[in-house]
Amino acid sequence: IGGSLYINETRILTLPDNLTVSKDLICYCTNIKTLPCTLKVGGNLNFSDTPINSLPDNFVVNGDLDLSFSEIKTLPSNLTVKGNLDISGTKIESIPNDLKVEGDLYLEYSSIKVLPNNFKVGGILSLHGTRIKSLPDNLTVSKDLICYCTNIKTLPCTLKVGGNLDLSYTRIKELPEGLSVGGSLWLSHTQIAELPEGLTVNGDLDLGETPIIELPEG
Repeated sequence: IGGSLYINETRILTLPDNLTVSKDLICYCTNIKTLPCTLKVGGNLNFSDTPINSLPDNFVVNGDLDLSFSEIKTLPSNLTVKGNLDISGTKIESIPNDLKVEGDLYLEYSSIKVLPNNFKVGGILSLHGTRIKSLPDNLTVSKDLICYCTNIKTLPCTLKVGGNLDLSYTRIKELPEGLSVGGSLWLSHTQIAELPEGLTVNGDLDLGETPIIELPEG
């Protein structure tokens, strides 16, 4: 197919072997459970609100991959997503070490509990509403890191955030020394009582509804 293929809300149960779609493949609200290992999609792939339960190993998505509120429980080995990956509302509990996401990664209200060490996200990483309690060593997020309303208590000293860092309404109590945030830092409604030495915030700093009583010298 030279363009996009839209089969959302149809009765199609399976996709044929060697299916090639030059642009987007839109399958949300179908009853498709698996994908052929020979599937090739040049653009976005949408399987939100489906009973899909697995993806082929070494699968490459050239655009966005939307699995939100699907029945998938694990991600395959060597999955590469060149756009955004959305697994919000799924029962996935962990991220494979070899996952590559060049765009945003949305984990909101999923069953994710941990992230792998040395994990890199090319865009935004949203953890809002997850069970994650801590962040891994050497986590690198090129854009925003959204931890709003999580149970995170501490940050690794090796954390790198290129955009905004939202820690509002979390259980965070302290920040690592030398923390550098490329955008804004939101700490409202946390138990942060003091700011660390060497903190650098290139955008706004929100300390509303915190117990902080003084600011460090510049």
